[in-house]
Amino acid sequence: MEILKKEEIFPYLQNLVKKAKKYVLISSPWIKLDVLKSLLKKDVNVEIILRNSQLEDLFITDKRVFNYIKEIGGNIYLNPDIHAKFFIFFGKEVVIGSANITDSGLLEDGNIE
Repeated sequence: MEILKKEEIFPYLQNLVKKAKKYVLISSPWIKLDVLKSLLKKDVNVEIILRNSQLEDLFITDKRVFNYIKEIGGNIYLNPDIHAKFFIFFGKEVVIGSANITDSGLLEDGNIE
């Protein structure tokens, strides 16, 4: 187990995505497309679990995420109760934390994971 400092989180996730051979499963209530694109590569199967229970959810997640995931052959699952933030890489490595896939969650001040 590792505890990552805020400036280590995004590069750590990028490295795991780069190493992923088959798939990446992501759970994040809210996602911004620019952050997601900078994290992913197109030759990895991506599955995402998003929250869709509250009105605010419709305004926080970038709607273009849905089209992008479809374009790269991934899947999105909606769960009204999800608040978990985790990444599973090729069924072997798991990152659990509090960061959404947004600028403030992963790129700006970020979180300590």
